[in-house]
Amino acid sequence: MGLPAGRALFEKQLIRRGPVKSMLLFERDKGIFQELHVACRTDEELSSIDRTVLPMDVDRWMTSAGRSMELPCHDLTWLDYCGPVTTERLSHVGSLALGMRSDGIFAVTFMVGREKVDVDQPSLVELDTEMLSLAQLKRVRTVLNAVDLKENNFKVTIQPYADGVPMLLMIFKKSLKVGDSYQPLSRTVVDIRKTLKGIRPRRRGRPLKVVMIDGDRYSSADEAAQQIGCAAQTVRNRARSSSFPGYKYI
Repeated sequence: MGLPAGRALFEKQLIRRGPVKSMLLFERDKGIFQELHVACRTDEELSSIDRTVLPMDVDRWMTSAGRSMELPCHDLTWLDYCGPVTTERLSHVGSLALGMRSDGIFAVTFMVGREKVDVDQPSLVELDTEMLSLAQLKRVRTVLNAVDLKENNFKVTIQPYADGVPMLLMIFKKSLKVGDSYQPLSRTVVDIRKTLKGIRPRRRGRPLKVVMIDGDRYSSADEAAQQIGCAAQTVRNRARSSSFPGYKYI
């Protein structure tokens, strides 16, 4: 289950590694959904599997009728929000981490901003505070505190990276593979990786595109993202989509 971009490049990589039986995908932007819908019908790799593409917000889908507690048990759930933390999303993070398969993987990405839901209190597990900035540390604690670590143990891998603005990738696993079986973890372990900077470098010689957002001019999508507090890829997607008339390339 995941949030692909219009061409579903990450999902196609998973299919190549295989085997992938089915995918449940969400996209709320009409323009990007149309691109994704066409790709799923015409792309050889995407059309080779059972896939469901829903034109709606994944959080709204999970909230309706309490679906966050009745989700199918996916091998991999990848919520590439690339956006802010909200109380609703934290609730879904907790439900998905606790409800995933014993051999499953749950991954989520968040922008490191200044949301009021962030907490500055100790986590139930030890964290290497020297590996994270204060803002990153607050964001990690906020997400970890949304998961019940008193009754459940996880292997949590944290990868800070930069994509115009500081971002965090958090990967949850609840078991350790031993031979052909999976064994529950005896304690929660948090592995913090070194920050990756410039994870999506601009190709050499490629000119920057000027972006106009609600009448304000920015020299690039990266600059716009830094000023308005979102991911650079979100700015690019909106500038290409007809659903956001206030965003455009000039």
